[in-house]
Amino acid sequence: MKLYSSRRNGRLPTIALLSIFLFVASCDGNTTSPAPPPNPGTTLTPPVQRVIGIQAGHGNGDSGASLCSGANKIPGIDNEADLNLAIANKVVELLRSVNGYTVHLYVGKDSRMKGLKADAFVAVHADQGKPGISGYKVSRFGGQKGSGLDGSGDASDRLVQAIWDEYGSATGLIKDTSPGHFTDDMLYYYALGWIDTSTPGAIIEMGWLCDDLPILLYEQERVAHGIARGIVKFLGDSTAQLPPIPTRLPPTQSPVPSVTQEISGVLFTINANRGWQDTGISIVRGSQVSIEYVSGLWFEDPPGQWHDASGEPNPWICTAPTCHEPSHDFPKYALIGKIGEGGALLKIGNGLDFVAEAETTGILYLRPNYGDVDIPIHNPQGAVTVTITIR
Repeated sequence: MKLYSSRRNGRLPTIALLSIFLFVASCDGNTTSPAPPPNPGTTLTPPVQRVIGIQAGHGNGDSGASLCSGANKIPGIDNEADLNLAIANKVVELLRSVNGYTVHLYVGKDSRMKGLKADAFVAVHADQGKPGISGYKVSRFGGQKGSGLDGSGDASDRLVQAIWDEYGSATGLIKDTSPGHFTDDMLYYYALGWIDTSTPGAIIEMGWLCDDLPILLYEQERVAHGIARGIVKFLGDSTAQLPPIPTRLPPTQSPVPSVTQEISGVLFTINANRGWQDTGISIVRGSQVSIEYVSGLWFEDPPGQWHDASGEPNPWICTAPTCHEPSHDFPKYALIGKIGEGGALLKIGNGLDFVAEAETTGILYLRPNYGDVDIPIHNPQGAVTVTITIR
């Protein structure tokens, strides 16, 4: 009754107003159907929000370790601090490409790291250049020598393990698990003590600034990918997408060209603990090939004595029938090569210049003159780097 009484006061009753509104809405020419309710099966999940800290070790007046004496440098990188910052910047760039990731860069003893609360924190360093040593190391605060873990299986342990796994896969570098190479400065790194105790933290020594320098200088994208992918793996974000890992320089696979491929001074590192290693470089008939030893030592034999690409010092040729070396008339631990899977052996040592004949067409392979059956038994260490030029 009260609804009709409002008409007497000069106002339309509520029911009448509602009827007029519905009628106008149905006649305004707008035939668009209302949006259907969202399908629960296609609901978009918002990106996971993460905060990550990356520290470039040294810097701000602290140059860190020196590069290997006589190493070929690149502009802007004269010491460890320069190298750490260059790679840390690339790590930050990769991680910032992931939607939802907030990444902070710290250089040296940045006080902002004190009490830092984050989902992950990684300090980026490299080892003092010592010939004959190769490999990378990862540790947490208070980690054990040789593994960098403390065995608790907590978040910092898992972060360290993820970087161990991904970095080697991305770079091809070997793990350096020698207990003597894990110093107290690394195991109790100050920045890992500064961050909040709830923040998972790790420090990586990316490689040695002598034998591993070619990779650290010329393949920085791969190095950065190894660190970034370790962090993403630890965080467990299945939707996080990083760009593809760049092809190794030179590429591990390339088609054999029909004309001479010209290459000038390409660096290639040969590891002691592997057999034939594909340079990705094709040699065709008539190619003028030059292979020159640049740096690095391998094979500690006897203890304390490392050898260069010629097998020096004290080169030794094994002539016994039981010798496993591919070349029985060339020094043990010297560098050898071949062109194509079935090519004749090339005795390279510290250098070799030759013109490829028709029967030597194919991919260039390099390796140490050391037996395949001996590698898994003795696990030799070290690497040598050469330049390859083709005209």
